[in-house]
Amino acid sequence: MLTEEKTLIKISLVVSIIGLGILIVLSKSPIEGITQISSINEGLLNSNIKVVGTISSVKSLPSVELIKVMDSTGTIDVVAYRSDTIDISNGDGVEIEGKISKYKENIQIEAKRIRVL
Repeated sequence: MLTEEKTLIKISLVVSIIGLGILIVLSKSPIEGITQISSINEGLLNSNIKVVGTISSVKSLPSVELIKVMDSTGTIDVVAYRSDTIDISNGDGVEIEGKISKYKENIQIEAKRIRVL
């Protein structure tokens, strides 16, 4: 009986450690809360974030939309590679999820999802 209990404890410990590892990985990968634009910096490069703001300009190119988004703390460039037409215009409130990147020394967001509010 003692050997069975030791085996059960070992299995429980291994399963618990695997579960904790999965929780740690999952907690780092999803987009958590809303990020203020002023807090976006090089330390967040390649991180997934979500911002909420107002569109201050949109420039449409054949395969991409170049968007400036502002919130109460600042302004940031957003690049949306389009497979579909994005129906947005100046003054629209938007929620943008994407990855922080750098282009020509400027921090920007590569949009994965844009939702008009």
